[in-house]
Amino acid sequence: MKVAPYTPEELQRILAFKMPHVPVERTKAGLARARAQGKRLGHPRLEVGWKGHPRVDFARVHALRAQGMSYRVIAKQLGVSHQTVKNRLRNEGGNPPNEKNESGGT
Repeated sequence: MKVAPYTPEELQRILAFKMPHVPVERTKAGLARARAQGKRLGHPRLEVGWKGHPRVDFARVHALRAQGMSYRVIAKQLGVSHQTVKNRLRNEGGNPPNEKNESGGT
């Protein structure tokens, strides 16, 4: 009769230590391979017209904001979310204040 090199308890401890690292390593390797192939990762930007979303003219967003319109009013006119308007203005550094709030907030 052959004796197993590890008891069941020892085998469980070994597998419990090694198994959590395997999926993480595979994920990191897959992401690195995708980047090496030139693939863009993450959610596509809205202005590229992804899945039928409207393309947004951010020059118009800047012009409307300069007129003192709120994020929500601009978003409703353009058919996008107010957060899209707010994020783009913040990322491009163009966020003039509106008449209600002179500090530049919403």
